[in-house]
Amino acid sequence: MGGRPETALFFFLFILVILWLEPIKFQDPTKREAYVEKIRNAKEKRRELEVERMHEKKRFKELEAEKLERSKEDLDRMRKKLLKG
Repeated sequence: MGGRPETALFFFLFILVILWLEPIKFQDPTKREAYVEKIRNAKEKRRELEVERMHEKKRFKELEAEKLERSKEDLDRMRKKLLKG
């Protein structure tokens, strides 16, 4: 019955790991539902923020386009004024 020390050490460490792990605990359904609801709310809020960010981005592009158009019109008016004078 002379076993190898490596095998004994392996089984000793294996048993220590098993004892170190915590068993699966019962989850209270109300706490679980509250957690799931919290995750749902976070996802919904993230989605709403993304939609709002996209609207802001679109609005910014529109404002930039308007600003560019106004500057082009101002430049054209100045050119016409300089050519007349």
